[in-house]
Formats: sequence, structure tokens, C-alpha cells
Amino acid sequence: MTVSRAARELRRGLARRASSAVAARETPAWWLWAVTGRGHLDLLLARLPRRRRAARTVTVFVAAPVRFRRSPDGPGGR
Repeated sequence: MTVSRAARELRRGLARRASSAVAARETPAWWLWAVTGRGHLDLLLARLPRRRRAARTVTVFVAAPVRFRRSPDGPGGR
């Protein structure tokens, strides 16, 4: 939870800094490092085990009604 919160704050800080910066021809070095750090953080978070909630399942059985055809000659067939 702490790592996730730190990553979120870092992302917000970088977004604020990027929106206030003047557009440049080159990507700033700090931006490249931030992107690299975020990628590594994403890989780390993907490897951490997550708490899984108990799955609650309900089995539903659905059957279509069976319709019998009556033969034109009666119930016994031909």
C-alpha cells in the first residue's frame, strides 16, 4: 500500500511538473529517469502477491422444456 501510494504521488508530481514546463525539443533527462523508475516499480508491484478475495459462486442449472411432437396419425405413430 505504501509503495502504491508513493508511486501515485510521484506520478502526480511529474504530471504537474510536465504541464507547467515549456515544450522543449528534447525530452528532459529527469523525465527519462522517471519513466525508467516507474517501469521498474511496475515490474516490482507485479511480482508482489496480492490478497485475493474469496470467490463466491452460485451454480445455476438451466434446462429448456422438452416439447414432444404429436404425429399426425395419433400417439402410436403409423
